[in-house]
Amino acid sequence: MNVNIGGTERAIRTTFGVIFAILAIVRLGGTVGVIIFGILALIALVTGISGTCPLYSAFHIDANRKD
Repeated sequence: MNVNIGGTERAIRTTFGVIFAILAIVRLGGTVGVIIFGILALIALVTGISGTCPLYSAFHIDANRKD
């Protein structure tokens, strides 16, 4: 898969992934909160680290500027 997320967005997604993971670890929101924050953390970290967003690919969006 091609990289379709720019550098700034990747950093933001990775940062939010770490924040969501911390919220899941400290069990904010009970069991439902752990599940929701865990899923959000996984999605944000995977897309941030890989640089590829499946939704962007599905809609043919390329946010990776090639200046």
